[in-house]
Amino acid sequence: MKNTLNTLKISFFLIFLNFFTANAQNPLNSSEIERYLSSLKTIETALNAYEKQNPDAEKESILNLSPNDMPSKTPISGNLKSLEAHPTYPNFIEAIKKHNFNSAAEWANTGDRIMNAHAAYHLNNPPPGDNKSIADIINEMESQKETIAKNRYISNDQKQTLLQKIENGVALLNDPNYINNENIKIISPYIKRLNSLFEEPQ
Repeated sequence: MKNTLNTLKISFFLIFLNFFTANAQNPLNSSEIERYLSSLKTIETALNAYEKQNPDAEKESILNLSPNDMPSKTPISGNLKSLEAHPTYPNFIEAIKKHNFNSAAEWANTGDRIMNAHAAYHLNNPPPGDNKSIADIINEMESQKETIAKNRYISNDQKQTLLQKIENGVALLNDPNYINNENIKIISPYIKRLNSLFEEPQ
């Protein structure tokens, strides 16, 4: 059981790495950020209204769909197919258009850039008491390879998937285009609002 829990913890951490990107990002602007953040509230309101009108419909929120379990530089865009299959997708489209997003793809691309910058911000500005450097994080990830390789509770295919995610994550953290993402400075004034959206409750 302990090994299984450790594997789940590693898997969760590696899935979270899908929010990172090594490529240079198109610069955000305050209008895009405000429109995206406001759209999330509108989407939530629309979905709540849908659920009240359709009490027997599935309760999974379109905003809480799990990220892809494969490495992705586009965490939001990579979920568009899942969003399209959700019964509240028409409500979602109507909501984002109220904030001048012309398509789901445009909305998702904005979300990708915001989330990538948010993650990179926290790597460069760790919370008080967290003394881990990026090098420390990379070393921990490297050490996980042996743990995964020896784990008897996961298949070889699962091991290869996890190991590939580690490789991708290490390469990403070594890439200055990610660490010095130009959008980090742009999102800094919004960091508290972003934290409330993207971080797990303590």
